[in-house]
Amino acid sequence: MLFKEQAKIYMQTIQTRRRKPVRPGTARIYQSFLDAHILPGLGELPLQIIENGVAKTFVSRLNAAGLAPSTVVSIFKVVEGVMASAQDPNGNELYPRKWN
Repeated sequence: MLFKEQAKIYMQTIQTRRRKPVRPGTARIYQSFLDAHILPGLGELPLQIIENGVAKTFVSRLNAAGLAPSTVVSIFKVVEGVMASAQDPNGNELYPRKWN
């Protein structure tokens, strides 16, 4: 599955879950992060190849774009959420990662 496909599932899930759905404003911010920064860089990549090396390259591109460190952290938290949302029918993560 491609990252952009899982990102759509993630955005639907976080807004419609029963326990602690995200607020509409938060969903708009996450979607803007996806549209402006994440999907252009990671959208066409399969989930299984997104590991620490790809993440470090992605974060270095965000830093080179002049984004504030707190913004980079917020953007990467969305990436982590999308990756963690890929689960099997039993609720186990398909691609568990320990990010550096």
